Amino acid sequence: MNTLDDLRDTLERHADILHDTERYVRPVAVRARIRAVRRRRAAAVAVAAVLVLVGGVAAASVLRSPGTPQPASVLGVDVPATIDVLGFPYTFEETEELGEGERHQLDELDGERAITLVGSDLGDGSATLLSDGEPVARVRTGEASAAPLPVGGTDPVLEVRYDGTPAGARAGVAIYEATGELAAGVSNGSVVFRDTYAGRPLLGAAFSAPGESSVEFDADGGPTMRFVVYCDGPSDLWVNLDIDGEPGMAGTCGADGTADLAAGSSATLDGLGAGKHVVRVFVSHERDGAPADVDEVTVGAGVYVAGDSLEYAGRTWLSDAADTSPLTLELASEDLLLGASGSGDLRLTWRGELDEGGSDGTIGQSSEGSLVAGVLLAGDTYQIRATGRGARILTYRPE
Repeated sequence: MNTLDDLRDTLERHADILHDTERYVRPVAVRARIRAVRRRRAAAVAVAAVLVLVGGVAAASVLRSPGTPQPASVLGVDVPATIDVLGFPYTFEETEELGEGERHQLDELDGERAITLVGSDLGDGSATLLSDGEPVARVRTGEASAAPLPVGGTDPVLEVRYDGTPAGARAGVAIYEATGELAAGVSNGSVVFRDTYAGRPLLGAAFSAPGESSVEFDADGGPTMRFVVYCDGPSDLWVNLDIDGEPGMAGTCGADGTADLAAGSSATLDGLGAGKHVVRVFVSHERDGAPADVDEVTVGAGVYVAGDSLEYAGRTWLSDAADTSPLTLELASEDLLLGASGSGDLRLTWRGELDEGGSDGTIGQSSEGSLVAGVLLAGDTYQIRATGRGARILTYRPE
């Protein structure tokens, strides 16, 4: 693909097959969406200064300074008081121990949550966390805790399945809530193009000023570039992106309430060459129409270096392999992200061998392209099949 016309043709042909690589086998969300998040005060921690008189000299001993967040504890394991998921900050709220067969429904919340699974005395077995019935995290012997995981849904139900564990095995979760602060990047105060996406840098970004329905900025060119467009306004408007004065891409206006714009739908273009490129974003009343002056609309765009890495389930994943079907994967120590590529009636099926907490499923699409199924958790062996013209099983490893 070497011209803007090629890009437009490709986007039109494949507009219906764009898949959301940030989806995590619903209802587990991967993007750190923040909707009218209520800021919560952290519990005040009293710091005692103990004065010890030694030979008439007063020595002050302060265990923790007032500004130092204290770690929380789950099953005797310290977990951090604050975490970040893809650059968005979260603060600790509560812990919950989950025994065999116990379920815990999270309270409804306007903002976003993240959870960390912790296990203790698991022997040679494992503890798998399920969110609304979907396996999302696992801990085994030698692992104090799993990676933080954003959790979607308004009031998801959490449970833990124990497999091959001795009597006395325990597991629990540390629950965090988004602070409402944005990740570092280019922001209009409500949404942000992060400084990086999947480990790749932001080349340029901008938002229209209040009362304006267009914006123009420069992006320093890379080998290939990924364009993400933003439009908060009436859905009957079209948002257009021009590159160096030539039409590049267009779509309907309408924001989805997501603060993390870097993870939105995008288009990739190569062959523009190094150096600065002028990017212009504007709205029109019809596709390929003339720029329109519209009140109550905000537009913007971000340009990133393109690549094969993905963001999913709160982590960055690097392309690992493309295999033919069928495939057996024994995951001893590391999770993998599973996907597929091909054309025609593309179908991907997988099944784990664990009796408790195992993962299985089928996902597919009827158009050319690629899809992402979900995370295969370590500590299990998976049988995987992909069908369709030119079908390949794609795997990605965590960064």
